[in-house]
Amino acid sequence: MRLNLLLILLLPIPVLLAGATDARGDGDWRPSHVGARYGYSVTNDEHTFDQAELFALWPLLGRPGDREAIFNLGLEGFAGVVWSHEESAFIGGAGPVFRVWPARVVALEGGFRVAYLSEYHFVEYPYTDFGGPIQFVSHGGLVVRPASRLEISARFQHMSNGEIYEENSGLNMLMVGLGWRF
Repeated sequence: MRLNLLLILLLPIPVLLAGATDARGDGDWRPSHVGARYGYSVTNDEHTFDQAELFALWPLLGRPGDREAIFNLGLEGFAGVVWSHEESAFIGGAGPVFRVWPARVVALEGGFRVAYLSEYHFVEYPYTDFGGPIQFVSHGGLVVRPASRLEISARFQHMSNGEIYEENSGLNMLMVGLGWRF
């Protein structure tokens, strides 16, 4: 049952990737945005986890960041590291991201990413078990564009395994990012 659920969730990714070239209409696989993010956990009163990641965003519907569009849909891929004290793990994945532009320089952003976590047992205090390597990361936040190509973002994100494993600690983070639009 758990394997079937994983397959259902992962199968749309190649379809989304295949559609990434059609949104621009030029057959080009280059992303429309690249950037970096940093965040820290807000799960407990203690600051226990940090995360740093690089990301790229490919357009699917409209060109993400297009000032003329009110709604954009893109596919975001990311790779980075999660750490707590002396322990760390690779994290990477992909998923859809949507943006709604109520103003020309501010967007509301939300998304869902399927992620791989290389280490999911963190044994130093406080002990945390994320259950397994497959995680789901959802987020909501704001994107501000102070210049035509520069984007600054802030998001709240939640990572958990959706109860596909027995342990499901989950992790809530505040993330800030800096991106460049091509």
